[in-house]
This record gives sequence, structure tokens and C-alpha cells, in this order.
Amino acid sequence: MHRCTRVLAIVALLATVVSPTAPPAAAQGADPRFFSQTNFRIDNDAFWNFFQGRGGVPTFGFPVSRQFKLDGFQVQIFQRNIMQLQADGGVQTLNLLDPGLMPYTNINGSAFPAPDPSVVDATPTVSDPNYATNIIAFTQQQAPDTFDGQPVNFFQTFSNTVTCADAFPNQDCQQNLLPGLNLQIWGAPTSKPTYDPTNRNFIYQRFQRSIMHYDATCTCTQGLLLADYFKSILTGQNLPPDLQGEARTSRYYQQYDPTKPLSIARPADLPNSDLTNAFVAQQPGGGGGGGPVTSTWGYGFNAHMWYFSQDAKQMTVGLIGKAGFSWVAHQLEWPQVETAPGVYDWSELDSIVNTANAAGLKVLLSPLHAPAFYRGPTSGLTPADPNTYRTFMQALAARYAGKVQAYEVWHEQNLSREMGSGNVDPSNYLPLLQAGYAGIKAGDPNAMVLLGAPSPTGA
Repeated sequence: MHRCTRVLAIVALLATVVSPTAPPAAAQGADPRFFSQTNFRIDNDAFWNFFQGRGGVPTFGFPVSRQFKLDGFQVQIFQRNIMQLQADGGVQTLNLLDPGLMPYTNINGSAFPAPDPSVVDATPTVSDPNYATNIIAFTQQQAPDTFDGQPVNFFQTFSNTVTCADAFPNQDCQQNLLPGLNLQIWGAPTSKPTYDPTNRNFIYQRFQRSIMHYDATCTCTQGLLLADYFKSILTGQNLPPDLQGEARTSRYYQQYDPTKPLSIARPADLPNSDLTNAFVAQQPGGGGGGGPVTSTWGYGFNAHMWYFSQDAKQMTVGLIGKAGFSWVAHQLEWPQVETAPGVYDWSELDSIVNTANAAGLKVLLSPLHAPAFYRGPTSGLTPADPNTYRTFMQALAARYAGKVQAYEVWHEQNLSREMGSGNVDPSNYLPLLQAGYAGIKAGDPNAMVLLGAPSPTGA
């Protein structure tokens, strides 16, 4: 394991793999980010890249707000979805229809299915090592293409929302990534297909982030413009009476008040938010062009500060900041924290993480080398049971959620001095990778997970 200081490049893989290159046709004029249909534009480069790379207007509809701060995150509301900027610079869409945001069933005269506990309870968990495969299989099982003899095409609609042309223009399509991109748009299904109680021509299926609507009169299926109603809840404008009746007790209900500080009517109900100018119409001609914006790399130093005094830690992070870098990586000896099974000494690591945070640095931790009490006769420096690594990584990520932005799963796993003699083999590293990923995401779903960096010189 290298103790010396070195430059570390951190890459958010999915965000950079699917960089679009052509602006959507619906954007207009000299400012392709401005949409005259709603008089809002997409200012944020990350939102713009996400919008282009996930299908543009057909997927999201038009923007119906500016970027603003909601519940501690920068967001922008579109007609169909709400984009949220993550701490690592990536973008996700909110689970709009989950409890806490807009879990309603009666909207503008339509009666939509409520979440079905039998479906929700059967949903694969993110901590499942095979989550990426299982969640798509679950979606296909729950979202049929034929229901009661009707060609509802719910799974086809899910699968074809983001296409190769959207995500990989002018380059080879990576088909294996498309299911995950479509999951970003819809989330998981939360109900069975259900007829509209007053119109047998309409069949709905509820997902975490939208509702699919099949119309038998045109044999067509599309997502409903539901995020626009969340804007109505915030502003009180164009709010249908039935939705108003359901949302009246929501902490978001009619919070937008430009006459109040931060434009928030009841700030105690909406902490860490700022609605200033969130719904003030914009003009074309803002910053940012129509082409894709290359994702920003994060650069930093790998600085091992475990044995440093507090003064030395502060000097180290200060020098990193003065050098113009924004990240610090720290390789962590697992036994230094877990001193006995399930017994953790966080004191020194707390000091390192807190010192880096105070200096405004983002943190990457790279834990490795199993404690002796977890090793087996043939496991070398790795645990005999990978689940012990998963448990440790979950405890680590949970403790430092919001403070540590990224984790490397082991390091230089192609070297004997990191894996143990005779253990340098992908089949030995894969269980660690699966266990580490599952533990990190269970402890902090927003954390980045990086593949262990191999040594270029081999074992």
C-alpha cells in the first residue's frame, strides 16, 4: 500500500459514460436551454447533460421552475420529473409519488392507484448485491405488456423511455446500461395495473416517480405530467380541488410566498430550503450553450494522516486546499477501526474526516486489510467471510454519511501485499467488491463507490 502523497483523479462513471452530444429538437432559437412553452430554462450544466442524455422533452416535459434549494439539495421541476443535484455532482430524479412528497391518488378528477403493499414489500432492496439485475426482473414481472387483454405495453414503455440514440449519440450503444437509465426515470413499480374507476378506457400503473397511463382509444401509453402538480402544491396556483384536499396537510402546501424571507411561508416546515425566484419566469440568453458540458473531474491528494498530530492534519489539508485541489483520499487499515468483532474505535478517523471537512475538502476512504480475527487459513489479508466487510463498510458509510463522499473498495487488489500470498485472483476480489458496494449503499445511498484501483505493475 502506497503511503506517499499522490494525485488522485475521481470519476463519476455513469455520468461521464452517457454524455450526449446533440441538443433536443424542442429547445428553441439562439438559446437551446430556454423553453418558451413555459418560460424557464435549464441553467445548471449537470441538469442539462442529464436532460439531453435521458431523452429531453419526451422524457421530462418542459422545465416549470428555475433551479432552487429544496430540503438541502438543488432541484429543478419539470412537467414529469424533479431533478436533484447530488453531493458528488451527479443527478437523480426524486421518488415523486413516495410518502413524503406527493403520495396522493386523486388529481384533477382522476383516481390513480395507491401503492400496493404486496408490490412495495416485494421490491428488491438497494443493498442486495444483485440489485441491478433483480430490480429490472422485478419491474418486468410487475409491469406487463398485456393486461386483461389490453396491450398496455407498460414494460415496453419503461424499457424504451431512454434509447441508444438518447444516451449514446454518435457512439456505440452500451445496451447493458439502458435498464438502469430507465430506472432513473421511473423508479420501481408500486402498484398493479388498475382501471380508472370511472373510465374503462384508462388503465394506470403507479411507479415511484410517475404513473403510466394507457388509453384504449388510441392504444397508447405514456407518463403523466405529475411533477407539474407538485409545483401547484408549492405555489397554490392551478391546484385542482381534489388534490388540494389531499395535500392540505403537506409541509409543502402553499409554501411559496415571495413576500417572506427565502420566499417560504412556513420556514419551520421547510428547513434547509430557499424558494427565492423559484417560479419567476426567465428570459433566453443565460449562461451555458446547447452542447453537452463535459463532466468536471475531481482532483486531490492521497494523504495518510493516521499518525499525524492535529496541527499536522490541519497543515496537510490546508496545503491541499492552497494547491487548488478539492479532494483528499485516505487509505484506512480496517483493524485500526474495528478492534474486536463489532467494536469500533472511531476517534482517530473522526479527527481526520472532520479536519478535512472543516477545510472544505471532499473525502474518499479506502479501507483494506481484514483484522486477524476475520481472516481464514487461506484468505490471506482478506476476510474469510465477505459479509464481515459488508458490515464494516455499512457502519463506516452510515457514520460518515454526508461527510465522506466516496469509498474505494479495497486497493491494488492485483498485488500480493494487499490481498495476501496466493490470493491475487478476480474470483477473490469480486465477493469483496459486491459486499463492499452493498454495505456502502446501505449505510449511505448517496455515496460514490469506486472500483479498487489496481497497480500497473501487477502482482
